[in-house]
Amino acid sequence: MGLNLYISTKSLREAMKVYAIRNFDGTNHKELAVKLGVSEKCIYDFIQEARYDKDRG
Repeated sequence: MGLNLYISTKSLREAMKVYAIRNFDGTNHKELAVKLGVSEKCIYDFIQEARYDKDRG
């Protein structure tokens, strides 16, 4: 009768992360958050993850 459909948002979140990292200039966290529809903390988390990944090699 019914059909359950699950669509993962992992790819979308990864694309948002890449966009935020490429466009972050150190001062525009609020603008990026509004543009992407996420919190400012989420933008900071994206940047922190990227720095951690970069440091790990």
